[in-house]
Amino acid sequence: MDLIDNDGFSDVGLRLLCASLEVKRNLAALHVGNVGTRRSAGGRAIANLLKRNKALTTLAVNLEFGYGRSPSCVPFIITDALSTNTVLTTLNLGGQNTSAAAAVRIAQALKMEGNALKYLHLKHACIGDEGASAIGHALESNTTLVLLGIGGNKIGVQGALTIGECLACNSSLITLNLSENSIGMQGVCAIAEALKLNRTLQHLEMHHCVLSTDGIAVVADA
Repeated sequence: MDLIDNDGFSDVGLRLLCASLEVKRNLAALHVGNVGTRRSAGGRAIANLLKRNKALTTLAVNLEFGYGRSPSCVPFIITDALSTNTVLTTLNLGGQNTSAAAAVRIAQALKMEGNALKYLHLKHACIGDEGASAIGHALESNTTLVLLGIGGNKIGVQGALTIGECLACNSSLITLNLSENSIGMQGVCAIAEALKLNRTLQHLEMHHCVLSTDGIAVVADA
């Protein structure tokens, strides 16, 4: 079900939608665009859907509320529900209101036994170094994730260092997107060193990371 082009869901709209989908056993994918709610009711509706619908394998939610709007608890409630979900394979939580705290919760879920996530997209989610580091540490023990997209997340040197350190011992990730992050030469070197030890990564995207000629050479040599 693709509702990505809607003009924004209210709490009531999300509650009605998710309640009707909780018992729809053949729904495999739900794409909801521009979730315009800042309160907990809408988030709980999506969380309940994750807990009760055992057919849903793909969830995409855009958490954009516009300039000047206050932070939302919706991403926290949704990501907390991942701790008990064992069927979701694709999660896309884009938008400026996702935050580092939500990324930390996702990282915790990635460490749990029974977690099924294979494709994680958090583009432009404002997770920063804290969120990137948390997800990086999760890569040390996670064996299901094959794609990690964390482009445009204000990730700096520290986040890249942690991801590089943990990527070295990961055995499942195939695609990593670090585009549009200012990871610096130190971050580039950390990723390059990880590539020398990692045997599964096949696709590395680092567009618009302001890489110098030396930085490009370091990655190419790895």
